[in-house]
Amino acid sequence: MTTNLIAVGDVLPTLDLTLPDGTLMTRNGTAGARATLVYFMRTSSCPVCHGHLRSIERASVADAPLSDRVLIVVPGTAKEATAVASRHPQLAGRVVASTTAHARVGLFSSAGIQRSGALVVDADNRVAQAHFGILPTSSFDLKAATTALASA
Repeated sequence: MTTNLIAVGDVLPTLDLTLPDGTLMTRNGTAGARATLVYFMRTSSCPVCHGHLRSIERASVADAPLSDRVLIVVPGTAKEATAVASRHPQLAGRVVASTTAHARVGLFSSAGIQRSGALVVDADNRVAQAHFGILPTSSFDLKAATTALASA
């Protein structure tokens, strides 16, 4: 298990994920041949995290929606993934849940608060950009993520 935060240049570890319909999957590479933003929510009900998802829904990168290049990881089970997907239909096919993914990248709870953050993972499955925070207000930077996606 990862004990430190994943860093730029590290390989994204294998993540065990659950789709909203309960299907289990493993992610051990990028989704396609281009860089992907992997956003780790604090909880399925976090209002700040949902605000970040709305900014992802509105953003475009290189003439395509950012929502086409994102994976949203919610701590928990299919129930939590379903709750998030229902609030963000544009991202519905990009929302998964996991009971272990946050810890695999070093996002442990601190003072009872689940850490959240975002990674840009390049086509070689290496972290090109990492942005984390204990509080969700400091766990995502849209400009940094879109810049990293454009250059990864």
